[in-house]
Amino acid sequence: MEYKVRINVWQFLMNVEGDKKVKTEMVIENLKDAGCNILAIEKFMDCAANNRKEKQLEILEKQRSVLLKRIHKDEKRISCLDYLVYQINRDHGYFLS
Repeated sequence: MEYKVRINVWQFLMNVEGDKKVKTEMVIENLKDAGCNILAIEKFMDCAANNRKEKQLEILEKQRSVLLKRIHKDEKRISCLDYLVYQINRDHGYFLS
């Protein structure tokens, strides 16, 4: 997923050097891979810069909750498909005939 990285994140990165910069870039990439939008990434990095660990954890928990809701919604969809497969197999392929 590509993001238009806004100036805030780049300004943050410009103030970080060496190994810490590599680690910061890895954290940003991890947040992107986890499906976080640019606003969440900016908030997370702002919290990191201001040593607000509790707020960082809230941001991660919120994203985790979003992903779990998606999973549960997809599980329900799979159950609907499984039910139709069961009905077709039970009726020997004549479901809705």
